[in-house]
Amino acid sequence: MQHTLNSKLLPKGTERGKLEEINPIDDLVSKDEFDSNETSVKLREISQDDLTQPEREVIDKMVANLPDELTPVQREKVRDLLVQYKAILSTDEFDIGRTHLVEHKIDTGEARLIRQPLRRQVFAHQQFIKEKTERMMEHGLIEPAASPWASNVVLMKKKDGLLQFCVDYRKLNSVTYKDSYPLPLIDNCLNALSGSSWFSTLDLRLGYHNIPIAEQDRDKLAFITQQGCFRYTVNP
Repeated sequence: MQHTLNSKLLPKGTERGKLEEINPIDDLVSKDEFDSNETSVKLREISQDDLTQPEREVIDKMVANLPDELTPVQREKVRDLLVQYKAILSTDEFDIGRTHLVEHKIDTGEARLIRQPLRRQVFAHQQFIKEKTERMMEHGLIEPAASPWASNVVLMKKKDGLLQFCVDYRKLNSVTYKDSYPLPLIDNCLNALSGSSWFSTLDLRLGYHNIPIAEQDRDKLAFITQQGCFRYTVNP
């Protein structure tokens, strides 16, 4: 009989299934015997002793930032949860993931190549650019390149006063095909939270670096420094 969600009138005498007698088997292996079986697989609980120092520091910081109204028992439950799922926690700037489900493509159509001449940098910043480039290359975020495209490095100051490594892709953006994706209205997002009193946030460490760049488009993301030409392998 074919499956359907619609009501159906069955004629009298229609066979709908068969009943067969079975002989139940009593417990061949008791629970105690199963638990003591050496071949049984048991989930090992992750304890505080299994944490590395960076993992311990991250978890301590997250627990310290919990709301004051949590009881000690609740705080300990949160800590146990974080320890159990420690694999998803980022412990440093370059401890980031990489998806294999999608690649970012840069559609520039028939636009002419954009190649900027090397821009002068403040002498005090040159060492920062060198060290940052070396670390990104060490972690596979960039690679040496010989590209007909080239953009310049721009350093920005973050709120905490530290320098942020950026690349001036404004000219590349000006010739890139724009996708008019409808972003959700902020009012609708806030309305969806109505009636809730507890909120949490999850954030990806350098989320854009989690998305690889299509091989054929990596040259477009090339940038130049005094040390040479490099290109991103991930979304910059």
